[in-house]
Amino acid sequence: MRGHSAYLMRNTGTETECLFESCFSVPLFWLTLIDTKVIKKLGEEIKRLFLRSARRIMSNSRTTIKLPREYMLKNAETGKAFFRKFHPGLLGLYGEFAAYLARIFREGDTLELDIIEITDFAATVRSLNQVRDVVRSIRLGESPRRYFEIFGPGQDPLSMTGDDRRFRNQFREFSASFAACCDKEEKERRKNAGPLGNLRNFLTFVFPNLVKHKIKKLHP
Repeated sequence: MRGHSAYLMRNTGTETECLFESCFSVPLFWLTLIDTKVIKKLGEEIKRLFLRSARRIMSNSRTTIKLPREYMLKNAETGKAFFRKFHPGLLGLYGEFAAYLARIFREGDTLELDIIEITDFAATVRSLNQVRDVVRSIRLGESPRRYFEIFGPGQDPLSMTGDDRRFRNQFREFSASFAACCDKEEKERRKNAGPLGNLRNFLTFVFPNLVKHKIKKLHP
């Protein structure tokens, strides 16, 4: 796991697999998959940890938003209506993203969002309240203005879905617009990196794909 990154994960009950990551932001597509109840539950857990030790929340990497697959898919349908109303240009990409998750997640799996590192540790509850406000506006069919005020104006595929190239690296085969965005980003990075930068990029994005990017989760 990287600092200041958020992760979209699939929990099978015996292991947790990272599917997408995002640096310094929580993709809007992810927030359409959840509801305010799970955010409230996470906030209560964070407050409980703070009462024990302020350091607990910084070291507990398993403090995540969790939602069963069936609720994730149900929320995704609301997400389609949301983008159809406010951002029809993103509807095609969102449909591909939702369909991809529906294929990856199996019955009994749980969606997990690890967004704690993105938030300000000194004001974690406030940051979660901001996320809750965005999710509420999605559920109510209100304007996404609140999201872009908090997380920035980026609307390219990588900003909306997150990046899966260090993990399964399969979504680009599922979405032409996502693949084109990745190709453009990689071309720009190679152009600006130079020889040493290209070697570093190779090690970062190619070598990790030679191993399985799964986090074993032990249960008592």
